[in-house]
Amino acid sequence: MKNDIMIYFDITTSVRTAEDLDQLASEIDSLLVSVFKTQEKSFDNALEEISISTSKKIKEAFKKNALDIENKEIARNFLERLKDLFGKFKTIGLTLAIEPSHEMTEHIHNWVSEILGEGYILKIESDKSLLGGATVVSPSGQYRDFTVKKSLEKVFSERKEIVQLS
Repeated sequence: MKNDIMIYFDITTSVRTAEDLDQLASEIDSLLVSVFKTQEKSFDNALEEISISTSKKIKEAFKKNALDIENKEIARNFLERLKDLFGKFKTIGLTLAIEPSHEMTEHIHNWVSEILGEGYILKIESDKSLLGGATVVSPSGQYRDFTVKKSLEKVFSERKEIVQLS
């Protein structure tokens, strides 16, 4: 079986968030259990039990790379190698003042991909107390605060005396 990670490209680049990665990992685990614990089920049939989009991407990867979808050993190796790739994603933590829409998440992820390249996922949380902006934690653990809350706290601390005199 090909060991080139490019055969997984369409699948791995569809992962935008830690939540997406968890969902995909769960589907892969489900496929591995479904096909390889019961001998009577084919891999192609097992693909019907996961999300349509993931199933489609896996089928396309098999077709594009001339892999035999009926060969359980090839399928197992494919899935295990794909799972191995999950550990290579780098996570960027984002805390936003709002719950982002799907479109906003896509936009942020596309921007990250343009700047840093592929292989990054977002772990997004929301915290209304931030008032606006975001905090960012890089994969190396570096923390940055770009929130309205921080800006206001800075203004109030710098102008504490003026505020108290009013």
